[in-house]
Amino acid sequence: MQVGEVKVSAVYSVRNLGAWFDANMNMTTHINSTCQSIYYHLHKIQRIRKYLSYGNRKSIVQAIIRSRLDYCNGLLYGTPAVHLGKLQRLQKAAARLICTVSRYDHITPSLINLHWLPVTHRIEFKIAMLVHKCIYGVAPQYPLDLIKIKESSQYQLRSYRGILLMYNIEQKRH
Repeated sequence: MQVGEVKVSAVYSVRNLGAWFDANMNMTTHINSTCQSIYYHLHKIQRIRKYLSYGNRKSIVQAIIRSRLDYCNGLLYGTPAVHLGKLQRLQKAAARLICTVSRYDHITPSLINLHWLPVTHRIEFKIAMLVHKCIYGVAPQYPLDLIKIKESSQYQLRSYRGILLMYNIEQKRH
């Protein structure tokens, strides 16, 4: 495609604000690049593990590894479990590094001790927290414009128990 004097070619994936979007929109490029980066850092931390205390290992992994796992993870909602399994294995490897657990021992007690949610639950928690902030009006303006609380009906229906949300289509069109 020609734009002025510049020739623009199609690419399989693009990066926007640190998240990779591929042609199929299944986030595999983002997940693979995140895994590659995290495995690199895990390997480097593994090499100096014996010189670090438990608290220092936990702080380093939280700062370097967990921050990369959590960055843009709201975009991964609805991604198939086979893709999210790669990120879950990374989380388990990070927990094994902190707690010095053998690869043949159960990792669940270590994850509980670290207070780490599984990756899928972490993604759901992040979205639920954003919706909670929208309900109470403390979220940024753009999600507040998109999500509205549905007004209750005059009838006492079971479907109207609690707070119901609706997507504001008119706001998105403008």
